[in-house]
Amino acid sequence: MKKLLQNKFIKYILTFIVLILIYLISMLISSIFPTKLISTNVLRSSETLLKIGEKETFNLPYKREILFTFTDALMINTAYSIDSKKPIESFLLARKNYIPERTKILNREPLKDLKSDPKYGEGAWQTPELYDLVHDEKYVLQSFEYTRYWHGYLVLLRPLLLLFDYKVIRIISFITSIILIGNFIYLIKKKLGIYESIVYFISLICISIFIVTLSFNEILVYYISIIASILILKRGNKIKDIGIYFFIVGSITNFIDLLTQPIITLGIPLSIYFLMKYKENNIYKKTILEYIKLVLLWGIGYGVTWLSKWILVDIILRRNTIELAINQILFRTITNDAITNNQNVLKINLEFLGENIIKFVFILCFIYLGIGVYKKVKNNINGIELMPDILTFMMPIVWYLVLKNHSIHHPFFTNRILILSIISIQIIVGKIIGLCKKQS
Repeated sequence: MKKLLQNKFIKYILTFIVLILIYLISMLISSIFPTKLISTNVLRSSETLLKIGEKETFNLPYKREILFTFTDALMINTAYSIDSKKPIESFLLARKNYIPERTKILNREPLKDLKSDPKYGEGAWQTPELYDLVHDEKYVLQSFEYTRYWHGYLVLLRPLLLLFDYKVIRIISFITSIILIGNFIYLIKKKLGIYESIVYFISLICISIFIVTLSFNEILVYYISIIASILILKRGNKIKDIGIYFFIVGSITNFIDLLTQPIITLGIPLSIYFLMKYKENNIYKKTILEYIKLVLLWGIGYGVTWLSKWILVDIILRRNTIELAINQILFRTITNDAITNNQNVLKINLEFLGENIIKFVFILCFIYLGIGVYKKVKNNINGIELMPDILTFMMPIVWYLVLKNHSIHHPFFTNRILILSIISIQIIVGKIIGLCKKQS
């Protein structure tokens, strides 16, 4: 038995099985209490979201930030539509607009984008739909399934809605983010240095992290990435198998996230891990192979977790989720037209990031270079030591080129994955001029 457990492949299989069991049990627990227990807070939340509308605009001194809150409305709708009498079927199907024994028309998931009741017109109008659903159920006649995702956020959202409405959940999210980010930046300063702590804090500000906390949909990947990075900073070399660690992070990301900015949970912990190796003067030729291995293991964890949801739905509920999901992946990746092309997808995401942010990062890098020249810093560094940061810098660009359709239709949040490039360029400059120092 001991020899069997020492087999790496068996370890990954067992880890995966345990993760899926945890996901299923946690989803079951979050689905067994009656919806009426959260109905008051859902009603209040729907009123708040209706006032905000489908999107919320923040005019910051350095950019105009837009949060599309319609997905938060969809998530709350899904939480409200859980049928506690059929919890397994309910969380697997992830319906919206569903009232047991009242909803008349039950639609399976559409091929492309999620639909709303036709009475709202073309597109998906999540905010008014949620409001009508909880204020007078007869207004919403059609329910829609959203089976392709795990909707693991329900494990957090349904319990929160027992006690709080959307306004308070936003406050909790803001406070939680301050605590996590504060701890994260403190540990970076302690373990890596003051320059690195400044780099990560500035990068988080560049993507308006404290505005992002107001979106339940968007902030979850940052929780995962920051917690994963904190564990790396705290435990360092004590993590017995860093490959399994990234496999688990990829799996949790797929369980929780609705395909917003998943590579954030790969790129940020990865950059922290290789910065720690750099500090220890432990970067060598095989480092690139290790980097690629960790990226692949994160991707495998993400992919097999997603596939497992489709298989479960197809087997238990006899849906064609695998076929639907594959068609959706093809639609989001290979679709190419006059709008969805390489040049446009990069341009639009850079525009959403903001011209002032791009200028600021360039000016910042020149300031760093000026400091290096002024202090006459000399740092012996080779190309291999820069490669992890160069690869992380390229990660958002590769994402945009592969998921062109997704990135060009959701730039209001996909622009934020450029945080990986913002972090990496500063680290590269810091290594070259010696602000990123190795341990002596």
